[in-house]
Amino acid sequence: MESRVQTSRQERQAIESKIQRSRLYKQVMESRVQTSMQDRLTMDSRIQRAMLYRQALDAYLQQNNRQIDDIVMLVRGKLSQQNRVTLGALVVLDVHARDVLATLVQKGVSHENDFEWLSQLRYYWVENHLQTKMINAGLAYGYEYLGNTPRLFQGMLRVILEPLIGDATLVGGVTFFFIRRPTLEINWTGMTNLLDSPVFSQLSEGTIMDIIASLMVLPNRMCIPLIDQVKVDQMRFPLPRGVVRVHLLEARDLLAKDTYMMGLVKGKSDPYAVMRVGNRQFKSKTVKEDLHPRWNEVYEFVVHEAPGQELEVELFDEDTDKDDFLGRYNLDFGEVKREKEMDQWFPLDGVQNGEVHMKLQWLSLQTDQSLLTESSDGCACAMLALYLDNASNLPKDQSEFTHHHKHGKHAKEARLTRRTANPNSFVEFSIDDQVQKSKVVYASKDPVWEEGFTFFVHNLKNQQLNVEV
Repeated sequence: MESRVQTSRQERQAIESKIQRSRLYKQVMESRVQTSMQDRLTMDSRIQRAMLYRQALDAYLQQNNRQIDDIVMLVRGKLSQQNRVTLGALVVLDVHARDVLATLVQKGVSHENDFEWLSQLRYYWVENHLQTKMINAGLAYGYEYLGNTPRLFQGMLRVILEPLIGDATLVGGVTFFFIRRPTLEINWTGMTNLLDSPVFSQLSEGTIMDIIASLMVLPNRMCIPLIDQVKVDQMRFPLPRGVVRVHLLEARDLLAKDTYMMGLVKGKSDPYAVMRVGNRQFKSKTVKEDLHPRWNEVYEFVVHEAPGQELEVELFDEDTDKDDFLGRYNLDFGEVKREKEMDQWFPLDGVQNGEVHMKLQWLSLQTDQSLLTESSDGCACAMLALYLDNASNLPKDQSEFTHHHKHGKHAKEARLTRRTANPNSFVEFSIDDQVQKSKVVYASKDPVWEEGFTFFVHNLKNQQLNVEV
């Protein structure tokens, strides 16, 4: 009897143990389920945040569209000239911002480190100054005045991304330039309305274009190195592709612009030609009273991009007040490079009749001096390319220069005793009649120019390069 009771107790303990293990397993399972739900909630939260961010971009895009629609409605109404100009500038800015935002929405950008966002031109307020950034490059914002809009700035801008590297930026630098001299039309507003007069308008636009050409019209380039290992001199001034020799021979059937007796009697014209490649320009001689002039002049141009760069030829009738337009013709140097030599009549554009006769030759550049042959017709046989980098410890003027040499002062001592202002310096290069000047660097004894120059050489033995600072 006692044995049966003991067996019954053991079975009951076994059953209770199974129940306890079952409860413990249930608790473990509930804990696992709870952990899994927490992970799922965390993931859902992340997805939700991403979805909310996408929804915010969509909502902001719709807000931009509504703002543009509102501005368009204002422009269609009655506005003063000043308000219309201001709204025109706002439309341009808002449309560009809308297009960038639409691209981000379309490509599903969800983080500030996404490349699609980093590759845009971005603006940041840093230490009370506005900074512009693209990828990891940054420049200070120039606070452009929008009062001169609307304006038309038209030209072909080429952007080069090189050298290629294996790091995250993929490229080591950015180079951009205008292949040809761009055109500019400005409608001045506010206090600058005075510049809308014919005299000031032509002067101001020409001055602005000269500044732009000196900075970013070939052979000038704007360069932004993105890494320290990039050689800036090779980016700013790569070796040219070749040289084009242009023979300006003659023209025919030009318009007669000179008149006599209050316009009742038509005379002839006094034609001359202006030839331009980039920021380099030549003017031919003037042939008096001739509608079929002969010039027989030769010009040489350094070519950096072919195809791309163009020879711009314009003919004018020389007058005492304002020269009359006789026609123009533009020729891409890619055609000259392909044909090697061209000799033909070119029809003038912008006028009813007129043609110009030119002969053009493409000359490749070689470094083998054994191929050098000097020409007997006065044309160049070689091209000299030089790069002006910088100078250091320049004297203020000639008196200071001679004073330091006379007393033998050390450069360091001279810098310590100098109390006058730093010089405004430039460099002048010359080979015979060919003279080229660098830009002026103001108030610096250690000026940095970073400019390239090219010269045509006719006689290697007798000609020499002169350098003056």
